[in-house]
Amino acid sequence: LGEALVSGLHLSKDATRLAIASSDQCTLIDISGEESISATITGISACSAVSFHSHSSRLLLISGRYLSVHDVSDLAESESLDPTLRIPLGSSTSVKEVIGIACSPFSATLVAVACKSGAVFLVDLEREKGPFKTLDMKASLSSIAFSADGANVLLGTEAGQLLVLDLRG
Repeated sequence: LGEALVSGLHLSKDATRLAIASSDQCTLIDISGEESISATITGISACSAVSFHSHSSRLLLISGRYLSVHDVSDLAESESLDPTLRIPLGSSTSVKEVIGIACSPFSATLVAVACKSGAVFLVDLEREKGPFKTLDMKASLSSIAFSADGANVLLGTEAGQLLVLDLRG
């Protein structure tokens, strides 16, 4: 990674792979064996968040105003991983300082992306056109997660509050 700022780390659900995001690349390291194998996703700009998908062998990352999906099921040494999906989230003014990506534990296709500005994007990975819902939480966000049953998106704020976004209502 050199001297690049690390903007995100994520360990796969089975704890065999580590994703390390920086401003211009994302490095994947297979840590399951005696010898580590790595691959790098390059050609990205402003990679601000990274997450392994909880239902598949896909890696999700934010590059600029796009949510990119990469199949990392077969990681080969020095392999370049092109995105299988590239979904625009919104305009460059609405997608600023992404603080996290969360995958629904219930739905295999539902993903939530949160920005520090308060914007929350709900994305269905099967509908590749963009978010199906965009919300303004009117708070400076610092973290995002789904509830265990997938019915709520939980958002932490810089003011120390927990916001609960009910997806059923």
